[in-house]
Amino acid sequence: VELLQRAIAAGIPQERLPNIHFLLGNEYYLLGDLEKAIAAQERALELNPAFSPSWLSLGTAYRAIGEPDRAEECYRRAVELAPERPEGYLSLGWLYLEQGDVEQALDLLDQALGVDPGSGTAYAYQAMAYALQGRFEQAQASLELARKNGYADWQLLQGQIEAWEAVWQEP
Repeated sequence: VELLQRAIAAGIPQERLPNIHFLLGNEYYLLGDLEKAIAAQERALELNPAFSPSWLSLGTAYRAIGEPDRAEECYRRAVELAPERPEGYLSLGWLYLEQGDVEQALDLLDQALGVDPGSGTAYAYQAMAYALQGRFEQAQASLELARKNGYADWQLLQGQIEAWEAVWQEP
């Protein structure tokens, strides 16, 4: 944080400032200072409203403080600005999963896979969505694709899917 603040104070070239504020916002987010994280991402977007990474990070910060509507707006803006990138679709998909809108989440995850067929994260989120619907064969198939595409936490997700399956099978 200190190094990034010094770069801003030193008069870094204007065209690099959105990147610096983006990085600063992400550091604040990791430190748990969501107010400063939001302020830094908003500053990056004042400097460059088309900077899609800041829209994603701003949405994530809004989601973390319990403002899903604002998070959704940010994620949608990121998708508009970078429809060829999967991150906006993934973020929206996860937001909808959190809200229980599994069908909308699956649609967005399909869109993420349309732009990045090797997204282990998209397959992992898809596996969770299928498990929430009780579609465990599809969940396992998506989990296997997540594993094959480098999703690191596939074993944890496997346990979650098995737990959901046990819940669905209870009388």
